[in-house]
Amino acid sequence: MLRHGQVSIKFTNGVDEEVVDGTWISSSQVSCITAGFEKYGAQEVEVKVQIGNADFTVDRVQYRFY
Repeated sequence: MLRHGQVSIKFTNGVDEEVVDGTWISSSQVSCITAGFEKYGAQEVEVKVQIGNADFTVDRVQYRFY
């Protein structure tokens, strides 16, 4: 069961990454302001979530920067 804790969201292309703070909404939802990825150019990246001291998720969720 997921529990409320500090939320971090990682945007990564496998080489470069940016991590931003997130907000806990519910056991199935978090929210964040998208990381600034402009210096890496337009591309699709993976988004990973960390709650508390747990490892970042391994599920593949994609986000596209334009």
